[in-house]
Amino acid sequence: GRRRNDDGCGKLVGAEVGAKTVSFVHQSQSTTAGCKGDSYHDVSANDTTTTEHFIADTGTAGSIALLLQAAFLPAMVRAMRRRVSLIDCRTESYNPPSTTIPAVKVELRGGTNAMGAPQIDYITDVFAPFINSYFQQYDDDINKIPSVAAEPPPLDIQIIKRGYYPKGGGIVHVNLRPPSSLLISSKKPKTTTFPPIRLTKCQPIASISIKVFHAGKCPAWVAEKMAFGAMKELKRAWSDNPRFRNRFSNVGATNNTSSIDGDECRISRSQTSPIIDGATVRITHETNCLGSGSGILIVAHPEDINHNSNNDNDDDGHPTKISSSLPHHPALASSGLGDRKVPPLQTGSNAARELVECIASGGCVDRWLQDQLIPFMALADNTGGSSAQQRSEVFVGELTLHSQTAMHVAERMTGCEFEVERVMMDRGVGVGDDDAAAAAGYGKEDGDDDNAYGEAGRIVGGHIVRCRGIGFSYA
Repeated sequence: GRRRNDDGCGKLVGAEVGAKTVSFVHQSQSTTAGCKGDSYHDVSANDTTTTEHFIADTGTAGSIALLLQAAFLPAMVRAMRRRVSLIDCRTESYNPPSTTIPAVKVELRGGTNAMGAPQIDYITDVFAPFINSYFQQYDDDINKIPSVAAEPPPLDIQIIKRGYYPKGGGIVHVNLRPPSSLLISSKKPKTTTFPPIRLTKCQPIASISIKVFHAGKCPAWVAEKMAFGAMKELKRAWSDNPRFRNRFSNVGATNNTSSIDGDECRISRSQTSPIIDGATVRITHETNCLGSGSGILIVAHPEDINHNSNNDNDDDGHPTKISSSLPHHPALASSGLGDRKVPPLQTGSNAARELVECIASGGCVDRWLQDQLIPFMALADNTGGSSAQQRSEVFVGELTLHSQTAMHVAERMTGCEFEVERVMMDRGVGVGDDDAAAAAGYGKEDGDDDNAYGEAGRIVGGHIVRCRGIGFSYA
């Protein structure tokens, strides 16, 4: 902020040590011609040949993922406005532009895997896939246009170099390309607003993947211990936690597994899920990095079926497959970072326990994604009047303090209205799928650390978060 102010881009007030408020007044575009340098390259919105390039550098191991959360929406809106200049969004037909619009590029520098923030792997494996499907909503006719079908994803993240505490030094390139699918329609005029987010049905878990890394001088056995600890905890939860077990697609299927020997533990012969036994475990040694570290990301992938459809089954009684006109159901995930004070076996176990709690508590999104959806819900289209389909509605399990804060800030800043309904899961009250909601349950397990990151202020149980957005237009 200080740098942009010094470049003549606006007036920064209150940026002093001890200040309780800081404000930045951006100058109009006509007065910011001199606002150019290593951190910013400005081009006209009608320029279709020059790539805009933004750079943000924490200078430390500050989280790149948090930088991306702050930069993504403004940068995407900027990219969309450039795209709108070539496409008449309000016509009934669409002729693909002959010139491909360069992406808006954002280079982020800092820590790729930092404490107290989402790991960059969570952004690439959970956030980006859902956001890409959200921005690529279109009807079947548009899907048939070759130039549209071949378009790259709206949010493309490339990890150039990983950086760890305390030096940071990680580099991530983010390419933002607004899709034609969100801007056009073959059936009716298309508005230049974000569609509401509707995630109202919990889908069964179909697969689990475990990604573990050890970087720099960190030995491989650390990552192996993390993976082992995670698998042990997942198998224990399958045996002991019915709320967790009932969220899987093949809840009735079991495998008989023999004991697994380890330095600190043993898994006895028991019945486990073939989904857990068949979990994909990938251990990677990161060499292109600054510093050393280790970490784990566990992702639960739901079945790819239509979570918004009013018709749960097709004519043969099978779940309705998801349509290209709806965003895919997001994955649920948890993670952990290596700490010299914590045995790696425990780090893997803690990460798995977090995922177990997330799955068992119910909800369509995990605790880390729910607050990231708040800005999209606040800005979404509201042209449907009183229609429930024209407001965002997300079914979550526990409600985090981050989400509560994000809703409060969004209401103050935009004038949108959020509504939270508590769902008493033990009464079998659900959203769209009573059985799944009733089976989810809620509550914390013994031994949970209320002082751990993300634990403070969270409200256990099930919740329906609704919002009528302000209908922000990016045109």
